[in-house]
Amino acid sequence: MERESLEIIRTIETKKLPKRTKIGINLVSIGLLLLVFSTRGLLGVAKLEYPSSLLIILIIVPVIVLHELSHGIAFKLYTGIVKFGFILRSGLGPAFYTTCPKCLMPRNRMILACLAPQVLTVIALLILAITQISNIWLANSLLFFAAFNLAGGCADLFMIYLMARENSRIFVEDTGTGAIFYREKGTV
Repeated sequence: MERESLEIIRTIETKKLPKRTKIGINLVSIGLLLLVFSTRGLLGVAKLEYPSSLLIILIIVPVIVLHELSHGIAFKLYTGIVKFGFILRSGLGPAFYTTCPKCLMPRNRMILACLAPQVLTVIALLILAITQISNIWLANSLLFFAAFNLAGGCADLFMIYLMARENSRIFVEDTGTGAIFYREKGTV
């Protein structure tokens, strides 16, 4: 789609989101962490052991890498272009990000790219549910992995919410710190 035939209908920058929206996204993140932890009995993790600081770091680093890599794979498949980065002041705190600069994607493909990391959450929870892992350390590590990945994807889930409210024929440009929504000129 040529940009000349499109008009901007919405621009979102995380730094410029209203304070209550930022607080809401962070509260949802905390809620998702608690939700995942509350399912531990169903997943066969009878005893929740809170990991040491070192273990948390050892879990969070792969979560971040795999989360962003999942976005990258989707962007590479859909656009052929991927850029990884880090921003200290994103509006929601420090953040790693993956984007495809200057690429326009149909809304539904962008929604799939935003959802891509949550496949990892589902896999981790399915492994816990199906295998009934007896090793408490491994079971807790998978549970924490799933929880951190889901909670870390709250900004993605917020973007999905915003895109889902728009016409399915829009195009979306991921800017790394937000998004620009476009529609064809003359359409509603």
